Amino acid sequence: MDTCHFDSEPVAHRNVANARERNRTSSVNIAFSVLRTRIPTEPRDRRLSKVETLRLATSYIRHLANTVTARAEGYNGGHVCKEFKYNFHEVDCPEKKRICTFCLSERKKRMGIAVSEKIGDENRKQSL
Repeated sequence: MDTCHFDSEPVAHRNVANARERNRTSSVNIAFSVLRTRIPTEPRDRRLSKVETLRLATSYIRHLANTVTARAEGYNGGHVCKEFKYNFHEVDCPEKKRICTFCLSERKKRMGIAVSEKIGDENRKQSL
């Protein structure tokens, strides 16, 4: 009878460990879900993998740091990441030329606004 007690003990420990791992995995997944909502993407409902989420989050933090630096120095132009390189310790190829997707996205939005304003101006002129 004592052998049954000893046999069930490792199973109980395994069940506890499994439950702990499920909770940890759930916490990590929730954290990634929250992080995904904080990163601007195009299209907005694009599903990001965990690796894509981490890479985009890193890039977005770099973009925001460059934006803060640029604004503090009075720069209000586009492509702040091209003009102001916040000093990050590069994890991957520092010599690789980078294009900031967030700067491009902002430029695209500004151009879209400018185009729609221009179309609006032309429509107003035609109606006069």
